[in-house]
Amino acid sequence: MVEFITFFGMYSKRKKRVLKKKHVSKYLVSHSNADTNLIRKLINLSSDNLEDHFSCSDEKEDNGISSQCTEKNQASRELFTKEEIFDLIRSINDPEHPLTLEQLNVVSLDHVDIDNEHNRVTVRFTPTIPHCSMATLIGLCIKTKILRSLPKRFKVEIFITKGTHQSEDEINKQLNDKERVCAALENPNLLGVLNKCLLTSLRQQRNEELFH
Repeated sequence: MVEFITFFGMYSKRKKRVLKKKHVSKYLVSHSNADTNLIRKLINLSSDNLEDHFSCSDEKEDNGISSQCTEKNQASRELFTKEEIFDLIRSINDPEHPLTLEQLNVVSLDHVDIDNEHNRVTVRFTPTIPHCSMATLIGLCIKTKILRSLPKRFKVEIFITKGTHQSEDEINKQLNDKERVCAALENPNLLGVLNKCLLTSLRQQRNEELFH
C-alpha cells in the first residue's frame, strides 16, 4: 500500500496553478462505465468552487471591493448546520475497508463544528489505529468533499483527534497547508484513489436527491 504522507512532501516547483479536470483522466479510463459516470459527476460537482478552493495562487483580497459588501448581502448568505456538514462526510468510504467513515467511528457529529459568521468549518477525525498509514488520505477525502460542496467563502480545517495517532501533529500540518494539498492533488494516482473513496458519498447524495 502506498504511503500517502509522501505525496504531501512533494512541493510543486512549477508555476502554481489551479487543479484541472484532466488530472483524473487516466483513472476514468481504467474504471467501469458505471463508476466512471459517477466519478465524472463527482468531478463536475461544484467544479467552480473546487478550482477556487484549490487554487495554489497567493491571491490577495481587494479590500476596496470587500468593503463594499453590504449588510443585506451578508444576511442573504446561506447558513449551514453541523448536521449538514456531517451528512457530507459520513458516507465517505474508508480506503482500506468496505465500510464508511461513520460505520468505523472515524467521524462523528460531535467532532464537527461550523462558524457561519466567520466562514470556518472544523472537523476532527479518529483513525482506526494509532499508526494508520491512511490517515492523511482520509483527512484529504474529508477536506475535498467539504470544499467541493460548500461556497468558496468557507475555510475548512481538518485535524486528527488529539491523542489518536502517533503522527498527528505532522499530519495536521500537512492537511491544513494549502500548497501541500495542491501538490498532492496534482498527482493523478492519488486523486483517483481519493475519488473512489468519495463514490459512496456521491451515491448517497444522489439517492437523497431522488427522494426529495
